[in-house]
Amino acid sequence: MQIHLNHSVSFFYDHKEQYLAKRELFDQIVRNFVSNQGGFLIVSDDLTFVRTFKGIVKALGITQDCLRCEMRSVEYFSQMHGLLKQNKQLILLVEAFSNGVSNTSHFRQIKDAVGDRVNIICLSSELNRDVLFLFHEMGADNVIIKPVSMNSIIEKIAYTIKPNNLRTLVDKAKERIAEGEFAHAKAVIDEIFKINPDSSIGNILMGDIYQKIEKFDLAETSYKRASSKARMYLEPLERLAVLYEETEDKGKRLEVLEKMNTLSPLNHKRKIDIGDAYVDLGDAITARNYYDAAVGVVRKHARDQVVASLMEVGKKVMQVDPEQGIGYMSEAMEMKSGDFSMQDMWMFNEIGRHLRKQGRLEEAIGYYTNALEIDPENEGLFYNLAMAYLQGKRYFKALEYAQKAVEKNPEILDANISVPFSIARICFHANKSAQAEKYVQMVLARDSGHPGARELQRQLLQAGKG
Repeated sequence: MQIHLNHSVSFFYDHKEQYLAKRELFDQIVRNFVSNQGGFLIVSDDLTFVRTFKGIVKALGITQDCLRCEMRSVEYFSQMHGLLKQNKQLILLVEAFSNGVSNTSHFRQIKDAVGDRVNIICLSSELNRDVLFLFHEMGADNVIIKPVSMNSIIEKIAYTIKPNNLRTLVDKAKERIAEGEFAHAKAVIDEIFKINPDSSIGNILMGDIYQKIEKFDLAETSYKRASSKARMYLEPLERLAVLYEETEDKGKRLEVLEKMNTLSPLNHKRKIDIGDAYVDLGDAITARNYYDAAVGVVRKHARDQVVASLMEVGKKVMQVDPEQGIGYMSEAMEMKSGDFSMQDMWMFNEIGRHLRKQGRLEEAIGYYTNALEIDPENEGLFYNLAMAYLQGKRYFKALEYAQKAVEKNPEILDANISVPFSIARICFHANKSAQAEKYVQMVLARDSGHPGARELQRQLLQAGKG
């Protein structure tokens, strides 16, 4: 028994040491990236994520100048180009959706404009496999699913940076291929295979050479090998589709297009290409099915754009006509009804907030409750429910949901000083004096002169004396 125990302890410490060594390696990769004039641009209104990232900057001891944050997605293009004037390379961490509008359509434009100088990490709370494939296909180098820890963010960045000389070799090989220097390109690709014998990009580059010199069978073999090794599969399959188009092999091209459609079914242009392929084969019925599917994807995208516009108009109209503003938002919710995902939580929070302002608490509570069926781990929804119940003076229900919000994510207390203050008020009214005092102290630790917290503390002292 003692021998087994010692073995277990040894096993534990060995794995702990391996974990710490790996952790330090990732940390150093990020430090080196910054010291070599690398920078970060975060495009997100998720204050928890931004605060977590700032914690990484502080923990790693890297300069604050390496980080720029932008809440408005429409502004980040100019920010990105400005940062590239002072940084050799940039990691762009951008939300997949901002207020219901997709940012992913810009990824390819960014890649075409600045190439590998910008690596894109797409931020999302969406775990749907089809959506994740689309992010990669649109040009994302990596995806972070929120909520996420500091260590996980560092690891994602480290893998995205690819700290060895692989990136340099790939760029050099591409240049040589573009210039027609295939022997030199082959020598560079050999260096890539020394680093990673199973390299997918190495096989793709070899396929590119074989396709250029019209050794199509060898190109096909290289692309297929790359497809078997590539994590997301799509790039080598795209190459195969182009190859089969060039060699006029309609059957194989259609097979590849359909495989890509299975992997990434949200690309409407590919569905149209498949429809065209079936027309060429004389199969009008199957072609029509793919055309209909393409239209379905486009309609969904168009509907989401209308929904986002209705919400935006609703917010603006609220300032002059609250009733009409709520009407626009309600129309947006109705249009989206039955097809909500975690990406749509902002809509529930927005309409709920405005309904609370109008004193329509039961309607707000209804929206928040419906949203929790879609995203039951969302601490913001629990907090908003607590605020609605507090406003309605249903203090014990408010306390129930406030406690759930903190349980789901304790960092919510750091998001804004109003959060611990509001929970202190809930605890006070629910006759939970000790808990109220705890949250009051949290507020005063950040703002010793906070008038609301000072007054609540006075009331707690008075109640204690009574």
